[in-house]
Amino acid sequence: MAKERYLFDVTTTDRIEHTKAYEDFVRSIRLNLPRVKKIELTCYRAGNAVTELVMYHSEGSQLCLTIWEGKLSLPPLLPDNVRLSLLEISLQDVTDILILVTSLARVYRLAPYLPGDPHSSAVLTFMQAE
Repeated sequence: MAKERYLFDVTTTDRIEHTKAYEDFVRSIRLNLPRVKKIELTCYRAGNAVTELVMYHSEGSQLCLTIWEGKLSLPPLLPDNVRLSLLEISLQDVTDILILVTSLARVYRLAPYLPGDPHSSAVLTFMQAE
């Protein structure tokens, strides 16, 4: 991976510029998960902030993308990750995390919905519009 510190650059005019690391990562996701029907966003603390994206991709199959807050580490999604249903990455800050989550929802053309339980650690769901 390049020597990038952040996954996205946000300009002074509030424009988001994707880095090569982002483009490579999304390419690996699209290659190994050509269709995603739903993404659930969950947040909690385990020593530091943790965000999990559960990506429902084929009948009964899901991938848990665990996003740790820390130094940028973005390995590509590989077939073994899909088989094991797990990939762990690390992003520098909440800006990168939120932009990545919404970018993935846009890639798969999913719409945001609030979960029914206000006490759940699942804070947002993205699904195909009905």
